[in-house]
Amino acid sequence: MSGKPKLLFVAGEGDVLPPSIGSAFEIAEVHNPLRALAKIGREEYDGIYVAAKHFSEALRLGRLLENDRILEGMPDAMALLDS
Repeated sequence: MSGKPKLLFVAGEGDVLPPSIGSAFEIAEVHNPLRALAKIGREEYDGIYVAAKHFSEALRLGRLLENDRILEGMPDAMALLDS
C-alpha cells in the first residue's frame, strides 16, 4: 500500500480524473453511487470525487448515509402502549 491518501472516484462512462488529482491519491474507481456506498461501508477513504453525471444521485445517497449514522447513534428503546 502506498503512503498516498485514498480517494474513491465515482465515475461515469468516459470520465477521467484531472492528472493532478490522479497522481496525488491512491484511486479506487466505481461506476455508480450504490457501489460507492458499499465500498464506503467496507473501507476507509480520505475523500470522494464524484463525476458530474452522478452528482445528484450522490447527494441523495449522502443524505441516506447521514440519516443512517444518526439512527445508529440513537439509543435503543422500547415503548409499551395501552389501547
